[in-house]
Amino acid sequence: MKKSQIDLAPNYFDRYIQKIPDISWREAMRTYGPELYERAINIFLEIGDRVYDEQKWTIKQILQHVIDTERIMFYRALSFARRDAGPLPGFDENLFADHADVSHRSLHNIMDEYKIVRQSGMVMFESFNEQDLMAKGSANQIELSTLSIAFIVAGHAVHHMEVIRDRYFPLVR
Repeated sequence: MKKSQIDLAPNYFDRYIQKIPDISWREAMRTYGPELYERAINIFLEIGDRVYDEQKWTIKQILQHVIDTERIMFYRALSFARRDAGPLPGFDENLFADHADVSHRSLHNIMDEYKIVRQSGMVMFESFNEQDLMAKGSANQIELSTLSIAFIVAGHAVHHMEVIRDRYFPLVR
């Protein structure tokens, strides 16, 4: 199913969905994820733990945030596909980041985790039929469909890569 088949595009998440062209959810999840970050791994290594401003996340923290968010979004997709319409809670991304110590982990280790989490989500989505993809639920007081979650996940990855390109890449140029 393609992005244009989303019948419920939630306002809050629309900013991520709109970053993805009108392609299938499979293509979106394959194209806009770990591969985006993998292409820039050498720049990430050069940036290291530098940040563009105080209190901002490092590249490793951003990647961990993307991973955590995908895990949560995949749980939401599974819940909706199984017709548990919620309401599911939101999550505090800053609280998660504060308690996800990535300082002892290598960038390559975090990237490996990201690839596995995305692959797991892809396999789960492959198991869904059209009715599962169109199923709706509520999370963080926002109604959305299973299908929209695939595009939210892909667009969220794009969003953070754009932030990294705009704000972190200049640290090494």
